[in-house]
Amino acid sequence: MRNLLGSILLTTTLTACGGGGGGGGGGGSQTNGLRELAASIDPLPTSGANVSGTADIKWNVGDALFTATAAITGDLPGAVRPWHVHFGVCPNSGQIVGPSGSYPALVVDQNGFAEITTTVAFELDAAVPYSVNIHESESALAHVIACGDLEVIAGGGGGGSGGDDGGGGGGGY
Repeated sequence: MRNLLGSILLTTTLTACGGGGGGGGGGGSQTNGLRELAASIDPLPTSGANVSGTADIKWNVGDALFTATAAITGDLPGAVRPWHVHFGVCPNSGQIVGPSGSYPALVVDQNGFAEITTTVAFELDAAVPYSVNIHESESALAHVIACGDLEVIAGGGGGGSGGDDGGGGGGGY
């Protein structure tokens, strides 16, 4: 009985939220639903760094905020690395997406690893390309040591590394 009641509640919830249907990826025309982008972060050849990692961005269409997670490995223990989601693609990313103060720095542990999750007040558009930059330090934001292009992994739509949107020029570190 408990399983039957749980199934009824789950079915009702999925139907009410528009989730029960026959699955398909979806296009940019959807008006609601979870979207997710992910990136493999690689060192830039000119950086001299050995930092690599991953990034993950999740949001619901229509929400004016998103959750971003960045994780890096192979870095110097004790290093503090600013990072941001940017408009455009690597290695020529544009402006920072949302308020720059929304991204707490990655603090590298004794094993060369750092991970952080934050919420950023900004409404993303799945049709726009985004990337993640890992910077050398707060005093050297212009020096990007690693970067990754965010690609769609859930929710359909555009996104990914389809090209540079112009990014807005200077100040996008």
